[in-house]
Amino acid sequence: MRGNKYKIFIDGKPIVILPKSFAVENIPGSETLLWKGKQIIVEALEKIKSANISQVNLICPDADVVFHQLASKFKVVEAAGGLVKNNLNQYLFIFRRGKWDLPKGKMDEGESVAQTALREVEEECGLKNLKIISPLMNTYHYYSEKKKNVLKRTHWFLMSTVSTEVVIEKEEDIEDYAWLEKEKILSHISQNSFPNILELVKESMQKI
Repeated sequence: MRGNKYKIFIDGKPIVILPKSFAVENIPGSETLLWKGKQIIVEALEKIKSANISQVNLICPDADVVFHQLASKFKVVEAAGGLVKNNLNQYLFIFRRGKWDLPKGKMDEGESVAQTALREVEEECGLKNLKIISPLMNTYHYYSEKKKNVLKRTHWFLMSTVSTEVVIEKEEDIEDYAWLEKEKILSHISQNSFPNILELVKESMQKI
């Protein structure tokens, strides 16, 4: 009963890979599968496509091993981004493609994930003198690009800045931004954000 818990979003719905020692989320429309060999991964991928299933829980002996077996079916793209806090204890969110989002982007060759996160936040939001406070969780989501199945792993960091002046990068489809107080974040974004961003915010509330 080893391994971490992984939540991979496919078309907005998660496959949750978890060891037996972890509690299973009891949500409407979820289905739980027990490990019985590698073929269960294919079964989980097929089930998550069903319109009447909201989440697939895959319980296994070692979640780390099973996650890497699932990831081997995709092209894995590494990315990083940040949840930025200013001196007024407000957190920066951007409005991109009709959704509340956080600044992030793909890793360049030779970069560390921390370097990528700092660069992307600076490029997308124009913020200077950014500092990393601590790492947050990783999020995972699937998409199709040029007929290839891609699994994007985004490494998230909690950051600080002394500035509140944001210059958004419109070439990245960023339309607007907002500095939000911690207690107002979920009410502001919950109805209009991406599932992996909501997952990150909810899991990080105790750290920010």
